[in-house]
Amino acid sequence: MGQSLAVSENHTAEQLVSDFLIGPGVQVSNIQFTGDPRALGSFDGSGTDFGLARGVILSSGLAKDAEGPNGTPLSDQGTSFDLPGDSVLSVLTGSIVDTRDADILEFDFQLPSDTVYLRYIFASNEYMVYVGSGVNDPFAILLSGPGIEDEQNLALIPGTATPVSIDNVNANVNAQFYVDNEHPPGVVLEYNGHTSVFTASAIIMPNETYHVRLAIADVGDHLYDTAVFLQEYSFRGSLIGLSAGDGQLDMEHSVYPNPFSDHATLTYANREQRPCTLTLTNLAGQIVSTISNTTGRISIERGGLPTGIYFYQLFSEDGRQAAGKLVVD
Repeated sequence: MGQSLAVSENHTAEQLVSDFLIGPGVQVSNIQFTGDPRALGSFDGSGTDFGLARGVILSSGLAKDAEGPNGTPLSDQGTSFDLPGDSVLSVLTGSIVDTRDADILEFDFQLPSDTVYLRYIFASNEYMVYVGSGVNDPFAILLSGPGIEDEQNLALIPGTATPVSIDNVNANVNAQFYVDNEHPPGVVLEYNGHTSVFTASAIIMPNETYHVRLAIADVGDHLYDTAVFLQEYSFRGSLIGLSAGDGQLDMEHSVYPNPFSDHATLTYANREQRPCTLTLTNLAGQIVSTISNTTGRISIERGGLPTGIYFYQLFSEDGRQAAGKLVVD
């Protein structure tokens, strides 16, 4: 795995969304980009061990600077566009200083399904020196539309309600999801560290119009850039059809009965007894249950859950994932 990821800036925002990001059955309109156009591009990591083969990169600096190897002096310090931040991102960081150099890709969409997914890797040159220093660079997937009050952030640390940012996932916090790219310096990517592949999801109303903002920014200063890599064709209504080689997408599993009244059993392949965590969310995106074990079998008790549709995600310590809908009748 001796080659670098390649970044191309030769695309408009419309082309990146329509030709690189959305999957089958998604209708998009009103595509807009706010920020410096050099912060947006496509990437190709084919033949590398990055975890995603191709897709869209959104950066708080020059997208081209994502290309490896790590430690390139000018790329390592980043680029200042001297642009404003985003008020929602500023709140998500919990910092006393505002965000800066916000770059935001947004669009309206409709789906015939009742679930929307997006897969991504978050990376930064703030790692690890500036973790906890008040420059908590964030990424957010902000969804709005029918049934959602204000904006719902879908970019969360797996199994939690914690936003994705450098302080919230690194070598010290949620370390199972962190990949060190600095010790030793990686060839594929310039950034000092990045996450494993994350899968964002939300339950939506089929064929209704929603709006999504994909937003990233620096905090406190304009330098030491942060970026997100959005998997090609992964903005979609189903994970079926995506390459299992990109981030070990699917874990073999089944749920029975579904719908259920009292309890359901989720069975999954776990021959090596790896720790796995199941999260159950309601239609509002709130986590209503979290269960962890290593046995390959999880009992989901109804308890006080109201009748309705829920969404489950299963995460294994080794990066495997599964997801689906669960109906309580």
